[in-house]
Amino acid sequence: MKNIILITGCSSGIGLDAAITLAKRGHQVIATMRNLEKKTALVEKIKENDLDIEVMQLDVTALDSIQKVVTYIQTKYGRLDTLINNAGFGVAGFFEELTLEEYRLQMETNYFGVINVTKLMLPLLQKGLQAKIINISSLAGLNAVPGGSAYNSSKWALEGFSECLRYELNFQNIKVFLVEPGPFPTKAIGENMIIGKHVMDESRANYTYTSKMFKLVEKRNQRLKSKVSEVTGIITKITEGKIKRLRTKVGSRYSPQFWIRALLPFKVYEWLLNKFIG
Repeated sequence: MKNIILITGCSSGIGLDAAITLAKRGHQVIATMRNLEKKTALVEKIKENDLDIEVMQLDVTALDSIQKVVTYIQTKYGRLDTLINNAGFGVAGFFEELTLEEYRLQMETNYFGVINVTKLMLPLLQKGLQAKIINISSLAGLNAVPGGSAYNSSKWALEGFSECLRYELNFQNIKVFLVEPGPFPTKAIGENMIIGKHVMDESRANYTYTSKMFKLVEKRNQRLKSKVSEVTGIITKITEGKIKRLRTKVGSRYSPQFWIRALLPFKVYEWLLNKFIG
């Protein structure tokens, strides 16, 4: 059955690939992004594959922007079957070097952005066909690392919110899902990442550790073999009702870090992590 699907954060990465993949499977996709000047890659893919995808502006931090899309969907389709909350980015740096404004910036998109969109889209989802909300979380929503307190916090908050929402919306037959990717070679860990303005100041107490962390992350990113299509495959299965569980982990580099953290006593894991960084 053809689903009416809204996806946020479609200018690149997971959002772009999900929009193309789901449209190829016959679903009606409304692909949104904060800045339409970044739509070129998506539009090229749409033309290349001769797809019917509607591209719209949507800033998850601006209620008026979200409402315009709500009104459009209500007028044209009268319902929404699947909401994919994908928009997000990372703020990197040790807590001491990050500003309160940088923390708020992180939470406004990754956490409150999901709440904003979900709140305003809920009346449309209540009219949907076996409606689903798919929130794109992260390995960072389960495992914390030095220098990741802003991003980790936003994803941990998203995890808690999504689990509660699943319980609540079960009564309305709306299902909530979490997709938890490990690291993937997307712009979220590249050009879209924000490094706190004081983080790389050599006079700061944590500069030695921070610079070491960034070098390790850069080396890891260069070695990444994971493909965004792995995440899109999970999103597709959830959309089409083939996955029922709340949480789905994905990514070839996911398992080692996750299982080390899950199986070791915390004091041993903490010692290993400190040894590795220090």
